Amino acid sequence: MLNLRACPKCKTGAIGLIVDWDGEYFQCLNCGYALDLRPVAAPMNHLGKHLGPEQPITGGEGAAA
Repeated sequence: MLNLRACPKCKTGAIGLIVDWDGEYFQCLNCGYALDLRPVAAPMNHLGKHLGPEQPITGGEGAAA
């Protein structure tokens, strides 16, 4: 797949789908801009639990309040 003039960095380069040892990503054939397609992990608190959108990130024990 090749998208002509679709690069958000240089605005003139063609973006191609690249699949290699690093996984799948889009890369500009003109300037080299790359966009990783792997999902981003959800943030975790100090106890290793996933935080939802309603849970603020807080300090551990003894944190200043």
